[in-house]
Amino acid sequence: MLHQHFQAYFNALDHAAQQDVTQVLCPEWHNSIETPFLWLGSWHPAVFSNLLRAFISKYNNMTHGSVSCMSSFTRSDQKKQQFSFAWTHPSPELFEHMEQIDRGLRLMIPAILSRMRDVQISFVGRIGCDWVTSISSSGGEGTVQEMVTDIATEKLEELTSIFVDANRQRGSILAEIIGALDIYQSALYLEGLAKFIIGFRSPELVHDMEHSKLPVSPH
Repeated sequence: MLHQHFQAYFNALDHAAQQDVTQVLCPEWHNSIETPFLWLGSWHPAVFSNLLRAFISKYNNMTHGSVSCMSSFTRSDQKKQQFSFAWTHPSPELFEHMEQIDRGLRLMIPAILSRMRDVQISFVGRIGCDWVTSISSSGGEGTVQEMVTDIATEKLEELTSIFVDANRQRGSILAEIIGALDIYQSALYLEGLAKFIIGFRSPELVHDMEHSKLPVSPH
């Protein structure tokens, strides 16, 4: 159900983009702490894979050397301990799958960003050239406004396509991760992901961030 909740959120973003892509490319519902983690309107797909690696590293260290104790547990105790030892020995297949996910991200992310950059360059170039042409030919302000609107509408269609592709990457990466985990690992991972995302909504954290006195880094 939690996985379906995330996928429903991605589907809702797709639907919103079809109505007006600008509202999802520049989402006002994200706060100042969430913004650095966003990529084309929502969480960067790499957040999902990086969180999985951090999760494995954390719990593998915590449970290392403890699994041998399970032999002394009753069957009922062992069932209760499944979550505690879910990450004790991640399978080689899981690490191979994670490498495949990372390789896919290294290919797809630059390709989508390249499409985004091309649209931006094309928009600025078209506005500049057509603006001069419109002013030279008629000088009417209305004609210039119509020209800008037409170009913007055309580019928004391209931006919608780019956003939908980027958003599907998010859903695809999450589905691949869940598919590579067992039931206990999936439950723990989704719980951790939910806590990670919800944690950025902490009023205390947001307040501390927005009232921080630290200087802005020159880099």
